[in-house]
Amino acid sequence: MKERCARLSGTMAKKTAEPAPEPALQAQQITEADLQPVVDAIVAAGVPAGDVEVIVTPYYGDPYYGGSATVRATVGNVNSVDAVVKAATDAAAGLAAISMQGTNVSYTVSDCAALERAAMEAAVKDARERGTNFAGVLGVGLGDVAGASNYSSSLYGGSPCDSNFTGPYPLGGIAYAEGQTPDVQLMATVTITFNIQ
Repeated sequence: MKERCARLSGTMAKKTAEPAPEPALQAQQITEADLQPVVDAIVAAGVPAGDVEVIVTPYYGDPYYGGSATVRATVGNVNSVDAVVKAATDAAAGLAAISMQGTNVSYTVSDCAALERAAMEAAVKDARERGTNFAGVLGVGLGDVAGASNYSSSLYGGSPCDSNFTGPYPLGGIAYAEGQTPDVQLMATVTITFNIQ
């Protein structure tokens, strides 16, 4: 059986209710300690503490905006993603002056040799069809393969076949929707040089 997991990313921002000129009312930078209730809720939902990461992104341009942070969790049991997101969202709702901006998810598989092969075969078939059409327009025939190269990737960068896959920082996947199908998408790109005849 193939092992699957999901990586969740929730971004939160800290802001004062109304800007005021007094330095005492300026926003404080968001900290890991501010988000500890969210981390605790994720751990209580069954995610090991070592699989939860807080990434703080300070913002220095506006004294009334305390920056943002991303809480990332690698969920080993894909069936528990909805429960983990609910626990994190409920905990975030209780934070003072911090709001959750959104949740993203990316799915990975530990063994995707069959997925990579199917994507590659589809890409080669497409390249051969395009080559045949192009050769027809040129008035020549399509010959043997003279050279080829390929690479695989995800829509979000990296490969979902890699357990460390996170997608581009800090997005890390597609927008989460409760009950969504845990799809893994892999794109194979091939470059083939054909002889002509």
